[in-house]
Amino acid sequence: MADQSEGERKAELIAALQRSRTAFTHNFHAFRRDVDVPAHLTKSFRRHKTLFLTGAAGVGWILARLPARKKTVYLDRDGKKRKVKEAGEAGVLGLAIMAARFLFQVFRPALAAFAAKRIASFAETRDNRWQPPRI
Repeated sequence: MADQSEGERKAELIAALQRSRTAFTHNFHAFRRDVDVPAHLTKSFRRHKTLFLTGAAGVGWILARLPARKKTVYLDRDGKKRKVKEAGEAGVLGLAIMAARFLFQVFRPALAAFAAKRIASFAETRDNRWQPPRI
């Protein structure tokens, strides 16, 4: 009789342990689903695409309307203080950016061809043991 009650107790403990494991697995999967921020953002964007795009356009419009930052330098000559705006450095930087844009547009085809050759040579020399995952 003691044997039977001990066996029943053991079976009860095994069943309770199995229920606990099942509940833990279920709760863990629910937790992972709740914490998956990229999936939530993607789903929210798909559901409310117009709101996201309108908000992005609004933020862009507000940022475009902000006044530009102006750097001022204070000079003291002969005891008189006067304010002088420093535009020389900004002008040189603007010219440098314009020149870089122009050069990039001129050399874009050459850069694309160079990148294509490099990628092709990399693909040829790469070990082809990688297989795509089977779904």
